[in-house]
Amino acid sequence: MLHNSFKPFILVSQKLRCTNFGLVVKHMLTKVEKCENLLHVSWKDSTKRTYPLVWLRDNCQCEKCFHPESKSRTLLLKEFDTHPAVSSCKVLNGTLSVAWSDGHKSAFNSDWLLLRGFDNESQRKRSEQVCSQKILWNSGLKENLPRSNFFSAINENESLVCWLKSLQKYGVAILENAPCKQGQVRILAHKIGFIKKTHYGEEFQVQAKDQPNNVAYTSTELQLHTDLPYYEYKPGVNILHCIAQDMTSAEKGENQLVDGFAVAENMRDKYPDAFKLLATTLVDWSDVGVDDSFTFNKVYRAPVFCQDITGQLIRINYSQPQRDSYFPGPLETVQDWYDALKLFCTMLYSEEYLVRLKLKPGDILIFDNRRVVHGRSGFGGGRHVEGAYIDWDEINSRLRVLESGI
Repeated sequence: MLHNSFKPFILVSQKLRCTNFGLVVKHMLTKVEKCENLLHVSWKDSTKRTYPLVWLRDNCQCEKCFHPESKSRTLLLKEFDTHPAVSSCKVLNGTLSVAWSDGHKSAFNSDWLLLRGFDNESQRKRSEQVCSQKILWNSGLKENLPRSNFFSAINENESLVCWLKSLQKYGVAILENAPCKQGQVRILAHKIGFIKKTHYGEEFQVQAKDQPNNVAYTSTELQLHTDLPYYEYKPGVNILHCIAQDMTSAEKGENQLVDGFAVAENMRDKYPDAFKLLATTLVDWSDVGVDDSFTFNKVYRAPVFCQDITGQLIRINYSQPQRDSYFPGPLETVQDWYDALKLFCTMLYSEEYLVRLKLKPGDILIFDNRRVVHGRSGFGGGRHVEGAYIDWDEINSRLRVLESGI
């Protein structure tokens, strides 16, 4: 929930106690009862869980059904009976033992079962592990942006975990004191996973160019946007390393950041009709041009607000230069859609939400490209930012690996 008196809880400043991915349990199985197509299982501490027979058979952990080294199911679905029958079931030394009517036998570890409960509490805990919590913010974040030291993040796993968890929650974080030379974004990306390559290459140099093929490569104002909305799998995280910057003017070359999810949720609450239009009307996003002799013509069709099946926001598409002139929506909704888009733009630029900050040489700004809308004020000569992208899949994977090993 968004509050105007927002005071974020900064994770990067506290020690992190890391545990294995998944709760550590030490409970002992004591009882199992079969009821139609279910098994009711009890633990010594009175915990009770219910498991479908079809799920148990599908998740048999024996070497014929599961490959332990790759942690992959090898059971052939084309030969799988979705209505398995049990000839017997019992608890042996704290392990659930199941004999199936076709002669197959399965054994399930107590801890393994408990972590995979179908009850609401177990499902909630699993969702918290897989889907990181997001904290929405407004302009009050400026004085409390999550910050960490570049060398700590790349040399100390604990610091890297804390910094990445801040990035997960807030969608933005800064690393300070990086060397003011090219190549640092690659070092950082390789500490996490690998750079996502686009038609602009892997690293890209954001400077004023004589013949720019992108508006970012000019010295003029760069209006609020998300990067590469014309990619179906658009980059998850944007990494921007300030190598050179004219610090004599506070306004020139100033970065602008807005939590697009926070603004969208406010629209959902206060202007539901406008929110619905931006969430349901398809838009063509495109980029056509040449970069290093490589010709590209990218088009992707998606609404401004993208949601999952539960209605949760998962992606913002917003870029005035990259919004195509083709309008795939129905004629009668065009005017209302433009009004809704203008409302979203007005809210993005409002003092309630807009964060303005000027990076100093050595700062690396990292933000969620699916969530955070960003821009830049115009600048004179001498500004040089090196950028790169990395996907959330790599960040989330790295976090799970690190948290299981610290």
